[in-house]
Amino acid sequence: MQVGAAVRPAFARDTASHVTAAACDLCSAWLGCGVARDIDDLRRVHQLLVSSLDKLNKKGNTTLIYNESMATLEKLSILKAWAEVYIVAMVSNDSAPGSYVRQLDTKPFNNKAELAKWRNKVLQNNNQIDNATQEEDDEEYGDFESKGESLLKLVEPELESLGDNWLAALKDHALLSLPPEFASQLPHGGGAFYSAETAEASRAHYVRAWPSLLYAAALRYNANFRDIPSTNSDDNQNTDNTVDNRSNKTENGNFEFFEPVDERFHLLFGICMEALCAQRDMSDNDTVSVLLALVTLLDAPENRARLLKDSPLKQEGKVGVIGVPKGLGVNGDTLLVKSLTAMSELTSLTSPQGALSLLPTILYLATEVLKESKGEPVVSEAGILLLQHCAECKRAALLPDTKERHAQLLQSALAKLVESVKTEAAEQRMEAITGARGMAAVLGRAAPAPALHYPCINHFRQCLDTRDNDAFAACCGVLRGVWGGGGGGGGSSAVSWWARALGARVVARAAAARRPADASHVRAALAALAALDDLLAAAPNAPRVQLLRMLVPIVISYLRESGELVRAAPHERTLHDFALNWLMRVGPKYPQEFKTMMQQSPELRSKLEGAVKASQSARAGRTPPRPVFESRPARPTIQLKTDFSDFR
Repeated sequence: MQVGAAVRPAFARDTASHVTAAACDLCSAWLGCGVARDIDDLRRVHQLLVSSLDKLNKKGNTTLIYNESMATLEKLSILKAWAEVYIVAMVSNDSAPGSYVRQLDTKPFNNKAELAKWRNKVLQNNNQIDNATQEEDDEEYGDFESKGESLLKLVEPELESLGDNWLAALKDHALLSLPPEFASQLPHGGGAFYSAETAEASRAHYVRAWPSLLYAAALRYNANFRDIPSTNSDDNQNTDNTVDNRSNKTENGNFEFFEPVDERFHLLFGICMEALCAQRDMSDNDTVSVLLALVTLLDAPENRARLLKDSPLKQEGKVGVIGVPKGLGVNGDTLLVKSLTAMSELTSLTSPQGALSLLPTILYLATEVLKESKGEPVVSEAGILLLQHCAECKRAALLPDTKERHAQLLQSALAKLVESVKTEAAEQRMEAITGARGMAAVLGRAAPAPALHYPCINHFRQCLDTRDNDAFAACCGVLRGVWGGGGGGGGSSAVSWWARALGARVVARAAAARRPADASHVRAALAALAALDDLLAAAPNAPRVQLLRMLVPIVISYLRESGELVRAAPHERTLHDFALNWLMRVGPKYPQEFKTMMQQSPELRSKLEGAVKASQSARAGRTPPRPVFESRPARPTIQLKTDFSDFR
């Protein structure tokens, strides 16, 4: 492919700026699409981009034909082309934290596996492991390896100057994006790539280029900042921006870049937040680039520590993440999961007091994500995990004072959840089961507070009263977390509140399944029995015996006579098998109580014994019979032509 020969004239010194800009776009698209198979073609097109870098170091118009605004277009197009090539090179080299996003169109990301991984991290302290399969993601994106020379190796020699130019262009963009009332803050002499006279005409060129520049600059910053002296040393703390917090001075014809390291981070993070929070439309691709830049910055522990140094910055994350447009579909869900996972780690990077200052923001973020999820599985699960992570924040529990304030924050989160499920406005109301799951996540750690427990109980009561069998089953699954988790910080007293308020409803639904109408009815019965099983294990001895006396007759009523079982529908047979297995498990677990009940009720004992005998007979009938060998040998399958019967 003669791409190099076709575009080479566009890079001549006297070529119009807009033509060179278009040629840069073409070169970056060709290098990034992965079609290059010949290393010489790759080098030739790359060399054309290298030749364009000379124009960056010259102030003003390089062709003396078009206006200064065209010079801005040309230089930004050069920087944008290099940024896109660098992004693809980092993704193909698996060096970009968000590289999976570039593969989503051809190889969707496994959100369930990512959530399972996060869930295991949250639950690992309880020695609980989620068995969801986590798929490895080892395939390369594109084919940029050719004869041992990668695209990244071609780009690396230019990265030092490109990184500073990207940051300078982003600083221009940030200044030009200020509202009109802040026009006085614009530099009188213009910016790095525009003059004061062409500021208005240059805005459109920056709008076109900044998303790619932002992502590339974030990747470069993460790869490079460890080599820059840090100001975090206790020996050298000053209130002013001293040389200890500055990178090497960079000069060219456009600017002198002499910025503190933290200010570089603030510039990149601030542009991300402004873009996500601003009330203006962005394309899906631009939104993805911004989120990838944010994920890249937060991927490094050093950057998360920088974020925690500045309290106002901690408050910006919540609106930025919530502001992600849902129009991105599954890709948007993937980016949201990754962003929330990164934010959940922030509390582990600071002191107990620092964690406490972060928790209001993250709790607000979690509850807002749950409200906006509208019950969508991936998004709601991510919000639940973030909420649970906040509820189980170990760092906040290290000191008595922070532990008490942590409990107060959890009670505030419970109040917010109760308000969200009760609001009259349907568009603002949190989906019922999602709200119940959020309450259960917080109740597992919240201190006993009847004023909040009872509104939560009322919400669960409404969920259990539904005629939708699957919704009832889902609510029972959530209820198990409350009963099995000890009812929250209230311990056995809180379990008692919940059992007295909701136990009768669950028992009644289980009892109503003696003659199930369909498979969903059976699912509701099984979910009810599973929840009551957990309550049975959590109950003290006396209430346990009472509950057992209610459950055993209900479960025995699920059993079918042998003749009736033959004609039973599949869902009835499922219920019968479950009941028999449950009784065989519970009987040995509570032998004395079980024996007493069987002695006191001959009818129950007779029905159970009949079901056990029928099950044993059925298993025996399925055993293959042993072969019976006849005394006479079988007739040979091969007939001999010679008759040996008269042989002596």
